[in-house]
Order: sequence, then structure tokens, then C-alpha cells
Amino acid sequence: MLRTTAQTALAAVVLLSLPTTALACTVCIYSQFEYNLPYTAWWCLGITIWFLAIRTALDRLSSAVLWIFLALIAAGTFIGPWAFVILGGMALYTSIDTSLPKKRQKFSKRSQFAMTVISVIAFICISTGLAISIHAKSTRSDADFILQSRGAQGHIVLQRLLAEPKKNKEQLRQILANLDRSDITHKYFAEGISNALDKLEKEQRYTTHGASMDSTDKSTSSAELSHRP
Repeated sequence: MLRTTAQTALAAVVLLSLPTTALACTVCIYSQFEYNLPYTAWWCLGITIWFLAIRTALDRLSSAVLWIFLALIAAGTFIGPWAFVILGGMALYTSIDTSLPKKRQKFSKRSQFAMTVISVIAFICISTGLAISIHAKSTRSDADFILQSRGAQGHIVLQRLLAEPKKNKEQLRQILANLDRSDITHKYFAEGISNALDKLEKEQRYTTHGASMDSTDKSTSSAELSHRP
């Protein structure tokens, strides 16, 4: 136990020494997670509670607190939500490992019962959470995500919409109408969207005008032919 605690504390010191400029990366990573897995913050909280509950049931509360502290540092300065994915993997491994007959016999009846209850609750919560996240992603438009996002993923999704302005005209207009112009990022988004929509409108005018001119020319030609002897 002492050795594990010392190793965890050493890892925490190493992460604390990382440059604080890595914070920008965590925002981008979080944004990517949120785009693909809505309610990422709730997932991180749920995994933390799951990990803490399992460790507590096995009388490993001190190591649980240190690992969670380490995950918070890593999430805030280095790898974003991936830190909680690691915690979730550790919790899953512990659940499976302690359910094996040889390992299970080493724990008290109270710990065995607690682990069973925690595992069942975790399975229900994960299944429900996945269903909610999948539904949210399928019903949330890219415009909604961009308006909510503050990371690089929002910029990436916007560029995808701007690549086909004619197809995504309504979503672009929705974004433009709801942007906060006092926000630097949103101001940049507004400029890009306005330029794209203006360009699209000019192209449509040119196309309409060209079609009108062609129609007029054809009508004139037909009239001239009808007046010829």
C-alpha cells in the first residue's frame, strides 16, 4: 500500500511540473469528446464516483483519492477526459478481477456484497448514459453544437458547414443569428459565415440573372424568326 501511494504521489508531482500552456489542448480534447459523446462532463463525474465506490468497497480509499487527484491534474493540464477513460478502465478491470473466484475469496462478505451492488448499478448507469448520449447526438444539429462549443471542434464543424454553404444555408443562418458578437471566437465565426453567405447570394444572383438573360435572348430570337418572311 505504501509503495503504491508513493508511486501515485510521484506521478502527481510529475504532472504538476508540466507546462500550463497544455491547458489549451485539454479544451480541444474536451470539445472533441463532447461532439462525439454528449454530456461528457457527466460521464467524467459518473466514472469518478464509480472508481471511488469500488476502491472504498475494497478498503482502498486513500489510493482512490490519490488516483482521482492525479486524474484531475491530468485532465486539466494534459489529456482532458482521457484521464477519466483511464479511471473507468481501472474500475472495470477491478470489477472483473475481483469477481473471479480465487480473488473474491480474499475479501470479506461485506466487500463482496458491496462490489456486486456497485457493479450492477454501474452497468445500469452506463447503459442508460449511452442511450441518452446517442439520442442527444442524433437529435443535436451541428449548428447547436457550434453555438455551445468553445473548443477547436466547433471550428472544425463550422468549416465543414462552410465547405457546402448552399446545402447548409439554414444552419449557417441559425448560427449567425445566435452568435454572441462580444465573444472573440463568435466574432470570427460571424465573419466567416457572413462572407460565405454573401458569396453564395452573389452566385445565386449571377445564376438567376444569367438564366434570365438566356431566356430573354431565346425569346428575342424566336420573335425575330416569327417576323421573317
